[in-house]
Amino acid sequence: MAGNNIEIRNYDLKDLPEILKIEKKAHTNPWSEEFFSKQFSGSTRALLSLEDNQVLGYLVYQQVLDEAEVLNLVTCVERQNQGYASRLLNQFLMSLEPYQVKRVYLEVASDNLAAIALYTKYLFEPHGIRKDYYKRENYRCNAILMSRRLE
Repeated sequence: MAGNNIEIRNYDLKDLPEILKIEKKAHTNPWSEEFFSKQFSGSTRALLSLEDNQVLGYLVYQQVLDEAEVLNLVTCVERQNQGYASRLLNQFLMSLEPYQVKRVYLEVASDNLAAIALYTKYLFEPHGIRKDYYKRENYRCNAILMSRRLE
């Protein structure tokens, strides 16, 4: 499980190289440095999970008025299934309270059972499907659209 000396803080530009390393190991179709840079130059923000100043995971999101969307939630491959993503998601949801966010949206690959279980644990409910949305090496899988009401 995630240790007690976990720090969660906002993204800073100097964190991008560590994020890119994690992204490339965790995904078959990782976001590029250019894509991250464009995202972070706009309204997109991120929370980072760190242990001993080492980035272990990140949650990328956007907030518009009273809605937020999780765009990417990733834990480094070596630390997956140890509670880091859960801590990030929990901190993210708590951070939205002062902004009176009423609903949070996300999409998750239908073959990512661990992520689906995590989101379900945090009361996200499915409300739609994007057929054949995610490209895998030898197949395509659906995206499950999920959301959670915060009020």
